[in-house]
Amino acid sequence: MPCFSDLGYTSVGDKYIDPSRHTRLYELEKKRKIPKDQPIFKPSDSYKTVVKAPFEHIGEKIDVNKKPKIGENNKVITEPPNIMASATVKGLSKPYEHLTDEYEREREFRVK
Repeated sequence: MPCFSDLGYTSVGDKYIDPSRHTRLYELEKKRKIPKDQPIFKPSDSYKTVVKAPFEHIGEKIDVNKKPKIGENNKVITEPPNIMASATVKGLSKPYEHLTDEYEREREFRVK
């Protein structure tokens, strides 16, 4: 007595349509519904919306006519420099001393 019946297929009698073919048929149907006397190019509506920022744009103020400050003997007076950090820290610039570590040091600690 067999425990299982023969395999049955759910796709028997089912009309399979490829998804890409289905979309192509839909697009063709849309094209058929468009009347032939309608022009291909259709201009956009005359109503336009103007997008404007809620604030006024203020450009950069670049003074082109600014002249350098000239002091005595026709030398340019410079301003003090900006705050700068030192490139190295004094404590880190000196080398560390080399300390020798004996190979048997751990065993000696255990013995003690």
